[in-house]
Amino acid sequence: MDAYGLLRSDVLEALARAAEAATREGAGATAASLEEARAHLLADRLRAVLIGEFKAGKSSLLNALLDDAGEPPLLPEAEEIATSVPVSVSYADPETIEVVRTAAGGDRGAQAVERVRVDRQGLRAHGTEGGNPENRRGVLAVTVGTPALLLRPGLTLV
Repeated sequence: MDAYGLLRSDVLEALARAAEAATREGAGATAASLEEARAHLLADRLRAVLIGEFKAGKSSLLNALLDDAGEPPLLPEAEEIATSVPVSVSYADPETIEVVRTAAGGDRGAQAVERVRVDRQGLRAHGTEGGNPENRRGVLAVTVGTPALLLRPGLTLV
């Protein structure tokens, strides 16, 4: 087993013991949090978040990482500020793009949201400053599933 596998196994065991102890002590909320962390680790998925200044090339970098076969770039790139909302990209085949936005008549602080399937043009229309100035459409996030080989083992890029 590789170093990651050994460390993962040790952490899973520690989380299980800690959750059992929390349950014995009547700390149900803590036990639930520990079990949730254990479930995330068991799912063997990794989420990597790319953070940087405006127009620092984050979308360009992600497009370069995701380019398997010379396809057109997935994420919008522009001379002006392009991506203006959080975008998460994970593996899916066929490709799917979903815009998560406040429901009609709701405000950004409301819990009511709607999910709308769009194509790549819809991503540009909802998730960029050029297509959605000042986020007038109330977009909270965009989730993309694409058949990029890099993502297949369980990697999500944000």
